[in-house]
Amino acid sequence: MLLWSEEHGTNYPMHVALTNGGSKELTLAGHVAPVFRAVSNELQNPRVLVCPADKERPPPARFDSFTDEKVSYFVALNAALSRPESVLVGDRHLATNQIPLRGGVARIDDLQSVGWTKQIHNGGGNVALADGSAHFVAGKGIQILLQASGPIATFVMPGGPAPSEHRRSFPIGLIYFGVPIASAIVLFVWCIRRARRNLEGVK
Repeated sequence: MLLWSEEHGTNYPMHVALTNGGSKELTLAGHVAPVFRAVSNELQNPRVLVCPADKERPPPARFDSFTDEKVSYFVALNAALSRPESVLVGDRHLATNQIPLRGGVARIDDLQSVGWTKQIHNGGGNVALADGSAHFVAGKGIQILLQASGPIATFVMPGGPAPSEHRRSFPIGLIYFGVPIASAIVLFVWCIRRARRNLEGVK
């Protein structure tokens, strides 16, 4: 996504009109899939957009059949390259006052009310920041990160049912330094491609 933003005036897809290759209108209407569809050339494989711990989401086979119900991650409308520590995307099992967020646009005025549910990653979650870094945060760590995005957080949550309370969390044996493998792929992929591009420019 960083590579895409550099080619579109440092704007992310959710801030760029559809006519210019972005997803602004659809994202503001509450759809998260168009954001990732806009950067499909960077992602290449849509299956990385479903975390292996998210057992309730079927991995998409193609981008042309890609829907909100096949995404494990929210998008933060507040993200900006000018605020490199602002949250860009993250795991979908967020809650406010312990009530899971549903699909669509969610404006949160009280950042202290935000937390993770126990589903998917058992009280923690993965987030990627505007600077391209990825982090696994637990407890109130998400609140601290969100404060860098401003006093108000606006998320676009993937549609479909919230994570079921009856699902088991991801096996700890498949976690590497606290970040599930597939989540690391989707959160780091644009960083890797950006690095490759920089190396090619040096040659």
